[in-house]
Amino acid sequence: MKFDISKFDYWYNKFLSSPQRWCSEPQSDDLLLKLRGFRHQIAISKYTDIERKISLLWPNEEENILFQYLDRVFNFSEEVIQNVLAHPSALSWLGHLEQLITYDKEHFPKEQIDIFACLYATISFLSRKPVCIEDLSLPKRFTLPYLDIGIELPKTTYFKLLVVERSDSWNLIFFENQIKKIHITMLSNGHCSYATFDSQWKLRQAPLIENTNQIKLNFIDKNFQTLFPMVIGSNTPFESNLWQAKLKDSFRLISEYWPEMYNEITTNLVAIVPLSSGQTNEEASGAHSTAIHVISTSLVKEPYLSGLIIHEHRHDVLSMLMFLEDIFYEGQKDILMYSPWRNDPRPRHGVFHAIFVSTAVCEYYLRLVQCALEEVDFTIDELLNSLGVLVINIYIGIQEIRHTTMFTVFGDSLMRCLEVEAERLFQEAHRLETFAKSHACEQVFSHYRTWCKRWKRVAFSSIEEILKLFSA
Repeated sequence: MKFDISKFDYWYNKFLSSPQRWCSEPQSDDLLLKLRGFRHQIAISKYTDIERKISLLWPNEEENILFQYLDRVFNFSEEVIQNVLAHPSALSWLGHLEQLITYDKEHFPKEQIDIFACLYATISFLSRKPVCIEDLSLPKRFTLPYLDIGIELPKTTYFKLLVVERSDSWNLIFFENQIKKIHITMLSNGHCSYATFDSQWKLRQAPLIENTNQIKLNFIDKNFQTLFPMVIGSNTPFESNLWQAKLKDSFRLISEYWPEMYNEITTNLVAIVPLSSGQTNEEASGAHSTAIHVISTSLVKEPYLSGLIIHEHRHDVLSMLMFLEDIFYEGQKDILMYSPWRNDPRPRHGVFHAIFVSTAVCEYYLRLVQCALEEVDFTIDELLNSLGVLVINIYIGIQEIRHTTMFTVFGDSLMRCLEVEAERLFQEAHRLETFAKSHACEQVFSHYRTWCKRWKRVAFSSIEEILKLFSA
């Protein structure tokens, strides 16, 4: 689905006219900020679809509780709507709600209506407009998007939500049986604070990651955790302080050795979701097209943690670009192919994504090797091997996708830019004195042999010829 870009014509044409910018250099200007406006359009699109489906459940609008809030939401300023309804957490929930609607109001979960009422109250709070909502029945865990506040209740209960102005502040207050339980205060300068008045009502706010201006370590958002469940150490206590310290170091490294990429990431990302409770040797990471500007990762050692951040961020960038413009010719059947990054045959968009993000990680590793860093816990030979594997994998991915895929005009232009970038990275890496000592070729070929044996098929490209090129 493509969105109405009439309001962004200049920026969109700038994006189309220079695809090489997305492959070879991070975007630190305001182009990406403008493209972020598409989150707003995605939110409106999802809202419109939900409104249509809800109207089929409740043809009489007077009976439709959700319409009480849906029709009011877009009366607020566009800035506030984008901050809350187009926040990645709210977008994830809207996508979930779309799937829940079954055209059967007997089975429609009322708590989802109440969550939207809570979103409406959050928008009212940020817009400094009073509202009173009674008889809310929220689930035991829910989130206030943009405020990045997670609330846990001892049980599902009915309560009242009030947004009210008092002297020099605006206040969002939760009541149960007329007893105040949670009080969130926003001062005239926009600073927020909160207090709880019942030990069983728990409120947590995602902390801001140091060395960034907006990225939160978000381990409290239920919507994000549905998309990115913790896969490592989920039964052990979450080490928030360790995570914050390690991520602070990661962003310091990126800032120091690739400042342009640092600017791109910190301009766009809003949250990192942890996939491990603490430090681990197991790499896990992810991004999701329904949670734009959010990534997830496990807490591995450097430089692989900062590499994973760059990797997943570039997945997020490419997902955003693919919202704007088709990459592949739609009339061609998608063919599963060999991917050196995965153990299973992959569709074209998976391989293309892998090529796109790997060029950025390669550039980062190359910069670290050239600086011969001594401040982080890795050996140059170890990093050279990772660099070598990535460069070879990029070449293989390009050959596989060229053998199987028809591109649009823009997609082909983007692919050509990636090919030029791959050649540059190979030449840069090959100049390193110890590059040929790497066991990268052996590692890649072992992966390929295992893949062929498992799936009883071979790649479309000649893997052996590619490996000869690199071992020469």
